[in-house]
Amino acid sequence: MHLIFHAPLYPFFIAGLYGLTGGLAAVQWVQVALSALLVPAVGRVGARAYGNRAGLVAAGITAVFPELVWFAAHFWSETLMLFLLWWAFERLLEGDAAGRAAPVALAGALWGLTVLTR
Repeated sequence: MHLIFHAPLYPFFIAGLYGLTGGLAAVQWVQVALSALLVPAVGRVGARAYGNRAGLVAAGITAVFPELVWFAAHFWSETLMLFLLWWAFERLLEGDAAGRAAPVALAGALWGLTVLTR
């Protein structure tokens, strides 16, 4: 007996957008937006860990990294997963630095969604 398991969030993500718009182009556009929003997350994590210059370099590399651009235009779960993963990490670092629970709770929710994506 062979079992094949696919994490459920990405298929639900596609189905939800398809149900709202009636087309798959909306999925691609949302993925492009998520990929663009990945850039500040990586930049903020880099700045928090290694300083502002490192954050700018990390954000710049993320913005033009060919595989990230490619994934955003195709139906692969990597764009959604990376968006959730990096923003979870950013919120976790923010909560730790500020000593507040709300960003850490949001990080936990984002980590959970990340697991459901991949």
